[in-house]
Amino acid sequence: MSTKRFLAMLFAANILTGCAVGPDYVRPTLPMPDRFQGQAEVDQRHAAANADLATWWTGFGDPQLTRYVTIALEQNLDLAQASARVNAQIQQARGQQGEMLAVYQLAALHATEDVENAFSALVKREEQSILLNQSVNSLARACEASFAAYQKGSSV
Repeated sequence: MSTKRFLAMLFAANILTGCAVGPDYVRPTLPMPDRFQGQAEVDQRHAAANADLATWWTGFGDPQLTRYVTIALEQNLDLAQASARVNAQIQQARGQQGEMLAVYQLAALHATEDVENAFSALVKREEQSILLNQSVNSLARACEASFAAYQKGSSV
């Protein structure tokens, strides 16, 4: 058995035994308090006014927290700016897709032209072949007529 395989089996055995719980496991019961610490003060507290959710952090009365939140809001993009950036990225991607489509269409156009040129060349060669066959047939007839005339003239 290789060392790597042995170590892998040893690791797997350790992992599996770490998950095992004995057959006589009993979950411990922990005492739970009826009320949490400071619960009475929370129950008795009444808000003097409705909280302003736009500046909820000022309720803590911490100038450092207020300064941090103010800095974060000044430096953070709002939702409209973030949305505009996402839309700009989408438009850029669409533009790239349009460019790729134009390149594809140009390649397809060139391929179509190549096929048309090849077909035109094939038709032209077929026409040349027909003309050449006609010329060969005419030449063969002329040769036969010439030979027939020769034989007729030599037999006289």
